[in-house]
Amino acid sequence: MQDVDDVEPDNPDEQLSPLDRLRQLWVETLDESNPAIDDEVDSLIKCNVVSIRYALLTQLLGKLADHSRDALSIQRGDADSAEAAGRWDPRSFCQTQVVPWVTETGQVLGTSPDPYVNNPLRRPRLDAGYEPRRDRPLWDRLVAILQRVQQRNDPAYTETRLRHCLASLALQYRELAIPFEVPQRISLEATARLVSAYLAEPSGGERAQVVVAALMRTIARQFGIFDRIERQAINESDAAGDSPGDVVCYQDDRLVFAVEVKDRFVTLQDVDTAIGKARRSNVTEVLFASASSQTHDAMIEDKVQSEFGLGVNIYQLEIETMLRVVLTIAGEPSRPEFLTFVGEELNDRVTQPTHKLAWRDLLRNL
Repeated sequence: MQDVDDVEPDNPDEQLSPLDRLRQLWVETLDESNPAIDDEVDSLIKCNVVSIRYALLTQLLGKLADHSRDALSIQRGDADSAEAAGRWDPRSFCQTQVVPWVTETGQVLGTSPDPYVNNPLRRPRLDAGYEPRRDRPLWDRLVAILQRVQQRNDPAYTETRLRHCLASLALQYRELAIPFEVPQRISLEATARLVSAYLAEPSGGERAQVVVAALMRTIARQFGIFDRIERQAINESDAAGDSPGDVVCYQDDRLVFAVEVKDRFVTLQDVDTAIGKARRSNVTEVLFASASSQTHDAMIEDKVQSEFGLGVNIYQLEIETMLRVVLTIAGEPSRPEFLTFVGEELNDRVTQPTHKLAWRDLLRNL
């Protein structure tokens, strides 16, 4: 771990917008053969909490752009208030100065059009107010880093910490599109164990979506019942995207089958929402694919039965069950094909590069 006090970064060019300054620092970081990695910062950049990753980079960039800002402030509040000194609006700053850069870099920081909308970032300061219960050590680490930045109040130190963020992101960025070593043969049991290990790590549902999309592509290839499979981005609202599911299947350019992917139990509200979207999209077949075992719910079963009479079929399957059935009927050649499809889905669109690296490592350890 490099001592941040030993780093002497260049002074930021005050003529550049924060977005352009970020772009400049990013290019400089990518050009370095061995950029300095700070273990503390790296642990936050690699964590699964999208809000933390965005907040770390946004607060540092905002502080670098204007050192009168408080690095721990996350709401502007009342400008006339006695406590308003240094307060600013990181949410708007992030949307205009950070999100465009993230889009340009292939979502290296994670996909989120409005990262500050989540509860832990909806308070006046990061070190006061609502205390997040989940991932508390990570949030405490974020606060500790920003407290030191605020206490030092030194542009050179702030830039050093921002460069540490970019250095960690650069390592992930270089592996955004990576080759996966798919075996020529693999048993059904080995495939099931591989997928189970992959889904065991929390990912906000992204890994489950990737696996299900790959399974639907396998069905399409092996049985010819679908022409095209599309998967939504993990943080993209179904309603905003006008999509009836996380994974949708087309036949003759007509949407015929929708899959809602859940890494938790399916609720009655989930079913009601899916039915509404299916009706608006004229889809009659909706599958809930869940990563966990679903408990018996009489209200859901009654709802499914009543909707059948109205023209919408609702199905529920565990992902493991779905995988075993599909890859058994399709036979041995379908299993390497399925594994290849998982890799293609990961390289095509993923919010966090660590999911790709995890899949790569699991394949290598077969």
